Amino acid sequence: MIAMIMHVLSYSGFDKTQKTWFTLTFLSIIICSDAELAVHCGYYDIAFAGLLTVVTVIQFSISPLLAVLFSGTLGLHRQSRIASLFFIPSLLIEVLCAPFGLIFYFSDKGYSRGEYFVIYEILYIISLLYLAVSLIIVGKKFNHRDTLTIIMVVVVLLGGIIPMTLYKINITYVSIGISACLCYIYYNDLIQHDTKEQLVTNQRKIS
Repeated sequence: MIAMIMHVLSYSGFDKTQKTWFTLTFLSIIICSDAELAVHCGYYDIAFAGLLTVVTVIQFSISPLLAVLFSGTLGLHRQSRIASLFFIPSLLIEVLCAPFGLIFYFSDKGYSRGEYFVIYEILYIISLLYLAVSLIIVGKKFNHRDTLTIIMVVVVLLGGIIPMTLYKINITYVSIGISACLCYIYYNDLIQHDTKEQLVTNQRKIS
């Protein structure tokens, strides 16, 4: 993700707005994946429970926002700005639930899901539905070119989310990182294709 940020910032093919969306997306993945690593790295001390709670609240608040950031990287800037308001209630819910261990909690044994962990899952599902709609809109906008890449983004995301949800295997951010790279490749390819078509059209007009 750090390599992708460096590449995006130095890439001349995107304008400032598009660079900002990709940078925010990659940076958010870094924050979430590092937070998850801090919780599930294999070392745990009850003395760090308070700090780990704050870290997990940050992770759980940002996670649903990733779908919004993904849609921003695909060029849906206006929709993403509106949907980013989804982050505020998500953050409030996590902050209010954290002291009572409703969504998650830390005990002597380490991290555990709370009785109402389903709240986080619902927020995540809503964000995924938003991403699915965004992918359809983008596909329609670009005449459904390279649909296979969009399908692969969905497959890779599900490949990380399903093991986490059903079997508590923490590979979600690996799949999200790969999907972010696929989105970058997809959008970059669409932009280059449109640029080439525009150049050909301009040359024909000149001729």
